[in-house]
Amino acid sequence: MRSRNMQVLTGQIEDAKPGVTIYGIGDDEHKKHRSGHNEDDTPGSLPEDSDPDTLREHRAIDVMVTAAFSHDDAACLVNDLVSDADNRKRMLYVNYKNTQWARSNGWHPADNSDDPHPTHVHVSGEADDDANETPWKLPTLTGDTSAFPPFPGRHLTYVKGTPQMRGEDVRTWQARMRARGWVIGVDGEYGPQSAGVATRFQTEKGLTVDGIVGPQTWKASWVLPIT
Repeated sequence: MRSRNMQVLTGQIEDAKPGVTIYGIGDDEHKKHRSGHNEDDTPGSLPEDSDPDTLREHRAIDVMVTAAFSHDDAACLVNDLVSDADNRKRMLYVNYKNTQWARSNGWHPADNSDDPHPTHVHVSGEADDDANETPWKLPTLTGDTSAFPPFPGRHLTYVKGTPQMRGEDVRTWQARMRARGWVIGVDGEYGPQSAGVATRFQTEKGLTVDGIVGPQTWKASWVLPIT
């Protein structure tokens, strides 16, 4: 059976995208090697992870890209899963297209082109979290962006010759951009370096290029790139 942790995730995806296809237990090919699709506490099985109970559980799901679940939906799901700290505690890794996000490397996107997943999002659950029935946080997939840090209500700007804006809002944005891989100091001061990162980020994302962190740039900062 599917662990309760992953069954909760399955149900939420099905509610958000009716008609989606989500596979669990692996086929014969999966049974030849260790996989989250193989159930633990099963003689001859090669599970990826296990827990102390005696329940036969699998912890991996494959969310298939179909007419009911597009590649855009898949990108939203991946973003939600790996962006949130609480979600990350419940997983070992996520695979999609040519990229893997894993606990083992700090959830940084890593090349996975030797084991690509072009047709589905693979999610491997953490055995220690099997009994967790708390709802997962899926704001991008469901359209509920309230889970993102709210825009502070004022632009984060730097104007030469004026005092730099300081505060936790700036620090929050800087930390987010650093987590995305940008070289930026996390000091709570919106200076030339931060403005330069904002400008390059806006150019990359096709946003209005002004070096100012407004509502669109703020929101885009929390959506991870999918390769």
